[in-house]
Amino acid sequence: MGMAITDERFSQALSLAAEEGIEIKFAIEPIPEANHPNTVEIRMTSRGGRKLRLRSIHWSGAIQFTRIDQWRSNSGEMLTRWLVE
Repeated sequence: MGMAITDERFSQALSLAAEEGIEIKFAIEPIPEANHPNTVEIRMTSRGGRKLRLRSIHWSGAIQFTRIDQWRSNSGEMLTRWLVE
């Protein structure tokens, strides 16, 4: 959505996303092979129907992507390309 975490609208990001037609759902469920208690899995579907699954670890205010679909990763570069296309 193009806003920095310091943007004063950031606390309204979920409602602003809904206004843009972006559907966001949260679910708490076990993550197979998670090796860190702060592991999060993000499942996305683009408007064109492409699906992407990300696994990340959140620590000390930072996010480290550890898996993009079936590939292990330490970078979000592929994610940025996927979202832009």
